[in-house]
Amino acid sequence: MSLRRMQFAILLVAALILISCSASSGPTMIYDLTQHPNTFRNKEVTVLGTYLWKPGNPGTAVLLPGLSTSDGVNDAQPVYASVVCAANGECSPNTTAVGVPATGAVWLDNFPAAVSADLHRPSDSVWGVVQVTGTFETGHFGPGGTYNYRMNVRQAQAMQKVERVVAALPNKPLGAGKVTFFELVDHPDQYAGQQVTTQAYYFWSPATSGTLAEKVSREQSADAPAGLNPRPEGRIAALDGFPPDLSKQLNVGEGNSFVWGVVEVTGKWETNGKWGPNGEYKEHFVIDHGKAKIISK
Repeated sequence: MSLRRMQFAILLVAALILISCSASSGPTMIYDLTQHPNTFRNKEVTVLGTYLWKPGNPGTAVLLPGLSTSDGVNDAQPVYASVVCAANGECSPNTTAVGVPATGAVWLDNFPAAVSADLHRPSDSVWGVVQVTGTFETGHFGPGGTYNYRMNVRQAQAMQKVERVVAALPNKPLGAGKVTFFELVDHPDQYAGQQVTTQAYYFWSPATSGTLAEKVSREQSADAPAGLNPRPEGRIAALDGFPPDLSKQLNVGEGNSFVWGVVEVTGKWETNGKWGPNGEYKEHFVIDHGKAKIISK
């Protein structure tokens, strides 16, 4: 684990400890479950931990003592409690080995989608410090029975709500010879195959590819004026042909992880297709010979 990634992991674990200390008579820590599973077996418990959901086949939905990220948000990786367990099922901290999924995490079923909205939501995961209440069970759970512990979640809440800022296009006329993005997406077939000039938020990332969007939201951060974990929202169309040299005039993420800002583009509008990395966009805009300009960051 790199020093930078390790620092983010330590911060998350420290956050859990601070929350626990401020509520010493309150929720159980996840370490209590992983060290004393027999004590809590088949009981309803309220526990603090770090929730991590990752898509995939199979996916992941677990409660952990912490996790690491590459930049404070993205590429979340689990940090498991490190324990050694006796034959009777009781466990104690292990300071010489790395934790493993079986004994270092709790598989979660029925985590509320509404709570996920208050957590970090980069393109590859959902994660954050949470308090969950549910029945704690021992056995073999999750994909391939990998996890020894499970909670059937009855209720949950985010302990550190993520505040997001939304930048949205104004719905107003653009002037003669131009079509608003709202008009394009409201009446896509009316402009199909035509050359049009419009303004919208340009957004690019490896996960989305080039897009035109109605809005861009991002996590508030005093250390990152462009925001953390920005993503396009509202109505979105695929975009091709954006001049790379213009990107530096927009909001650019560390390592060119994203680009976004308001642009004016001229090109061909296409409809009724499947564009984007996963064919998720029904509309497509192809810029004509680099006809694009920056409106604002």
